[in-house]
Amino acid sequence: MSQGRLAFLYVARGRDTEPLLRFKRFVSAYQRHPAGADHDLFIIFKGFDNADDLAKAKTIFSAIHYKAISTDDDNFDLGAYRVAAEELTHDLVGLLNSNAEPNSHGWIAKLLNNFGPTVGAVGATGSFESLHGLDYTIPPFPNVHLRSNSLIMRRTDLLAMFPKRIPNKYSAFHVESGPNSFTRQFFERGQSVLVVGADGRGYPVPRWPDSRTFRQGVQENLLVHDNVTRTYDAMSFDRKKEISEGTWGKYIEPEFSIFPR
Repeated sequence: MSQGRLAFLYVARGRDTEPLLRFKRFVSAYQRHPAGADHDLFIIFKGFDNADDLAKAKTIFSAIHYKAISTDDDNFDLGAYRVAAEELTHDLVGLLNSNAEPNSHGWIAKLLNNFGPTVGAVGATGSFESLHGLDYTIPPFPNVHLRSNSLIMRRTDLLAMFPKRIPNKYSAFHVESGPNSFTRQFFERGQSVLVVGADGRGYPVPRWPDSRTFRQGVQENLLVHDNVTRTYDAMSFDRKKEISEGTWGKYIEPEFSIFPR
């Protein structure tokens, strides 16, 4: 479905651990897995302390076509997306953090094919996990939310839902999974959010725990990898089972009728 022009925003953070390795992995995955849909790729260069480091990063990204946006490092990734989105005129924006790696041919096309007027956002991963134990204002489990590591939404919605400044991790947690998360705001509007698998299928919330994407089995249907999904892949079977149960609880063997559709 045609949704107007799409800008995909990838955060390249200079102060990350081994940032050049992360950038190389992204570029390799981006080249290896064709997007399958027209888009403008923007690299957000964030938190580079000197010109030499920035030049090295730009050399890595020179292997692909992109446009550059620069931001300071006094803002978490979600805030950097918000700042970048103000500079754009695209109808849709896609978000990729510095750990993201496309994992399937046609990955953008698969996301777009599941987007529509009644859909607020589509993403590669979602979760029922709650950080209620760390912050009692965050809703308890099951706390339904899309993860922001790789998703598409309307630019006007991002501007309305993401604060301009996100100074710390707790502020970022609230945007993604707090009581007024962007996912919950879509639900309040009567819109759905979908997790899209490598199979190209859009999964409504009741089907997330058996979509074979995030922290399920061997994640064989995962559209976009990140550091969290790679960490899960490296775990023992028993540890995977523990983490999966913490993310999905009893809904791994589900009766899903309590969730929005």
